[in-house]
Amino acid sequence: MELARRMQLKDKVLTGGYESYMNYILEPSGLTLEDLRSHPAGMRGKVIFPPRERTYEDEPFHTLSGKVEFSSLVLEKYKESRGYDPLPVYKDFREQDQVDRKEYPLILNTGARKPQFFHARMYRLPWLSGLETNPMVEIHPDDGKTYGIADGDPVKVTSPVGEMKGTAVYSITGNPGIVYIYHGNKKGEANNLIDRNYLDPYTGFPGYKSYFCKIEKQAEVTENAVSTEV
Repeated sequence: MELARRMQLKDKVLTGGYESYMNYILEPSGLTLEDLRSHPAGMRGKVIFPPRERTYEDEPFHTLSGKVEFSSLVLEKYKESRGYDPLPVYKDFREQDQVDRKEYPLILNTGARKPQFFHARMYRLPWLSGLETNPMVEIHPDDGKTYGIADGDPVKVTSPVGEMKGTAVYSITGNPGIVYIYHGNKKGEANNLIDRNYLDPYTGFPGYKSYFCKIEKQAEVTENAVSTEV
């Protein structure tokens, strides 16, 4: 909103003030900020949108052809100039030759979410952020045995571009060989472990779910300890 003001954009939604903007966001639910203030534990939306099925019968797909495209007509236009393949071809990111996979044998995933931290802004709430003294580093029990790390041990996660300290937590929701760290935590920002140039060649999206790392047990973890320089 401040950026819009400085750019002198005449947008009713962005220039109406913070509370006006939040009410605009809430409007489809039938709720207002005042409703939420009077129900600090939360409340159910007054307007519930059921899941939609067979939406293609009412509106076309948002593609050039208006249909499902296994071969993209958009990418087809840039095949010669950019080398884009309109038909998706699987390429295993683990075959990246610029990363020493013996040094960094594990896959780093920073794109997962927790119910209480479904958005990075939730870490700004002291009572939620206080639930975790240090960033939680989820690993499979099999990896814990492989690397001599017990549930609750202090650990250091290192990538080719940075390192971060946290507390190991055993979890069987993920596969062995993968380290899960939740993003948005100022006590240890997992996204700082990912090379800023590690991007999808088609969309430019960062590889939050598929970078490389190693994990080591530490003697102890200092609260809020974090480093992004190796």
